[in-house]
Amino acid sequence: MIEYRQAVSEGRTEDAQRLLERAETESSDDSELLQILISRAISQRDFEAARGYVDRATALNIDQANGRILRADLLEAEGRAEEALSMIDSVIDDGLSSVPVLYRKARILRTMGRADESVAVFEDILRRQPDSVANIREVVTALAQLGRQRRALEIARESQRVAGTDPAFVDTWLRLESEVGDATAAMLKREDIRDDEPENRSNNLALASVYLRLGEWAKARPLIDGLRAEADDIGLVLLDARWHADQGVLARAIAVFDRYV
Repeated sequence: MIEYRQAVSEGRTEDAQRLLERAETESSDDSELLQILISRAISQRDFEAARGYVDRATALNIDQANGRILRADLLEAEGRAEEALSMIDSVIDDGLSSVPVLYRKARILRTMGRADESVAVFEDILRRQPDSVANIREVVTALAQLGRQRRALEIARESQRVAGTDPAFVDTWLRLESEVGDATAAMLKREDIRDDEPENRSNNLALASVYLRLGEWAKARPLIDGLRAEADDIGLVLLDARWHADQGVLARAIAVFDRYV
């Protein structure tokens, strides 16, 4: 499966497909192969194929839970969240409460709209592995999506030592900081990033938005103009219109849309 993973990481789709088919022929009971096949079938919404792979994985007990973890994934994908949750809970009740299992429970609860319970599970994950950058990033993002932006920001601020060099985490933290925290601090940090990475379009877009939030019109104007000159889109049109509207010049904001259309 090493060659397959390498092909996927390099974007060689046809090679990856060929290697996967060869692996299925040569080692159809390989646990990693079965998990890949299950995930692929679910992503393609081929639930009949997924059930066949899950049945094979269950017979081999590759998840060490008699197939219940993998079957819960299938049930969730099919929209059978109550059944998926019941199955994951049975796994946890048997003492198999690893972080991947807890992630599944938190995700299912979020899908069901049970935000408070989902948040509690996400925070339990972080308590178990407080030094995992991937966990920090996932939990902070999930809490923000669940409407717990202030709690997400608290965790992000507490996690600077561990995750402060991870670009995805930094971007999430700064977005939270600008929305519910210290927008000025977010602006200054984004300006530092711009100085180091002037071509970082994602950061420049976020910086333009922070400038508007803080009323830094003179700083925002050239940044918006530059971004629109590079590659225009409706998101930038909205920023441009906001630059006028937030200063009370509605006619010019409307004109921005008219010119774009």
